[in-house]
Amino acid sequence: RERFSLPQPPVCLRLTTFGRSESDLAQSLDTLQLPPGVTMGYRSSMPIIELKLTGPASEQQAMEKLWLDVKRV
Repeated sequence: RERFSLPQPPVCLRLTTFGRSESDLAQSLDTLQLPPGVTMGYRSSMPIIELKLTGPASEQQAMEKLWLDVKRV
């Protein structure tokens, strides 16, 4: 049998916010530079907005550093 190496699962960081609109958050976060292959997502269920930063495991350190800035917004 051949053996295949499995890729590392992606990293997903989540933050739940309360009381701010999705467009307000997006405007505040648009200035952040995302690492290669990393995406920022929003899920709205007013008045709660969930922010998700998803990317490859190889970018985990950069994502965690960026996540500190996301939490300040």
